Amino acid sequence: MQRKNKIAGITARFVLITMSITMMFLGTSSCGERSAKKNVKTGSEILASIFEDNNTPNESQSVNALLVSPKNPHTGELFHVLAVGGKNIRKAQIVVTCQSGPIESQKTRNGDGLPFWRIDEFEAGTSGKYQVTLTTKEKTVTNLEFSISAKPPLQSSGVIWKTVQGWGAETEALYSAWINALFYEADERSSWAALDEVLQNPKRNFLFNHLGMGEDDATGKTRVIMEPDCADNPFYMRAYFAWKLGLPFGYHLSDRGYLGQAPKTGRWITNESPSTKTHPVLAFNTFLRGVANGVHSGTARTALKDESSDYYPVPLTHNALRPGVVFADPYGHTLILVRWVPQSDDKPGVLLSVDAQPDGTVGIKRFWKGNFLFTTSEVIGDPGFKAFRPIMMNDGHPRQLKNNELSAESGLIPFSLQQKGMIGDAF
Repeated sequence: MQRKNKIAGITARFVLITMSITMMFLGTSSCGERSAKKNVKTGSEILASIFEDNNTPNESQSVNALLVSPKNPHTGELFHVLAVGGKNIRKAQIVVTCQSGPIESQKTRNGDGLPFWRIDEFEAGTSGKYQVTLTTKEKTVTNLEFSISAKPPLQSSGVIWKTVQGWGAETEALYSAWINALFYEADERSSWAALDEVLQNPKRNFLFNHLGMGEDDATGKTRVIMEPDCADNPFYMRAYFAWKLGLPFGYHLSDRGYLGQAPKTGRWITNESPSTKTHPVLAFNTFLRGVANGVHSGTARTALKDESSDYYPVPLTHNALRPGVVFADPYGHTLILVRWVPQSDDKPGVLLSVDAQPDGTVGIKRFWKGNFLFTTSEVIGDPGFKAFRPIMMNDGHPRQLKNNELSAESGLIPFSLQQKGMIGDAF
């Protein structure tokens, strides 16, 4: 009887979700052409494949990680600790200690995932070594050491930015949490004149002025400029996060393909490219202009099996469709998933995304059955849900992970050909 009630409850929730859950608004003002095609699946039908056996995120796939921002807090400055993990992260303890003892958190906020996250605020004490520890049920889960120090001098590395660590399960979880927190309380009524307007809001952007250069100050003389269109938007956000944390980033120049031939990748340009700019912000802004010139609507629709592509296809599961995952529209538009809004007693669940338009406007879009279209018939390349291919460092050189390295066991979103050749009715 309990099993029947449980099944009935899941079915009822699913019916509510598929009737009113909204899907990404792919309006006429986008980066590519779109029109009604045969074998096109609507939003509510697509949600069926996602929610049927994946009604809630799988806690066993959560990854615990910590991040302190700004990178080098100085005495008396407020700093924040981002902790990611499973649902119990909300009840976990974030303890910051130094030689004189623990520092109490002044405020906290949290969000749902996968991954789940929380951000605690602290005030920096005297200069020295500090440690932040994440504990759950009186058990230490992970810890991180950092320093309170004077503002470090600006240094030129001769490249766009120097890589200090490769991507892995922890940094990917932090990236998803950062995206989720950036747009956490936004809904489909939310829009901004440009992406940098979002990033210049310290209440939204955990990495606001992370590098201590005033790089995100709206009125700053030397500040980051982020004004992408739809194809550039995912790359700009990925590059921004990578730059702040010293992670590798790259993009491929590619052709646009044609019917019967997916776009093919060419030269790979990374953050380790030479730069003549001595100020890190100016070097980053110059690099972004190159990204804007090199990335286009075909970049996200390379062949699913192409191991030199910047994206790779993911499974259609709740666990895989995390914040930061990109949807490549069959007709040229791209959107970034930002949040699963859980259902409540009086409201169905909602899957939200963010996109950019040719005029630079950035806005939240929600899944809606009348606007979300998918087909692999008579389109150029392979569209679908895709994640950025992680880049590792081998002997000081960046390397993209191969498809067989992207497994669930690695802690990363797994590579999947589930979407390969799907017609609308199957998708």
